[in-house]
Amino acid sequence: KTYKILNEIDRVDIENFCLNSDRVTRGHSLTLEKSRANLDIRKYCFSNRVVNEWNKLPEYIISSGSVETFKVRLDKYLWN
Repeated sequence: KTYKILNEIDRVDIENFCLNSDRVTRGHSLTLEKSRANLDIRKYCFSNRVVNEWNKLPEYIISSGSVETFKVRLDKYLWN
């Protein structure tokens, strides 16, 4: 779902996903920044729960050209 949101395949308001522009040498091109949350409802929402796992993915998975390619690469990555 995050891949589709960030690549504008799904029409979802992406204001909750903050791209981290500070990272230049580490991570991939779509590194996300976790927003600060004071309320539990915000802490446990989708956009905050996926940040750590998304940022762990390598560039070749993130830069996939299609959803199907992303899924195949992600499956291979998770099985290793």
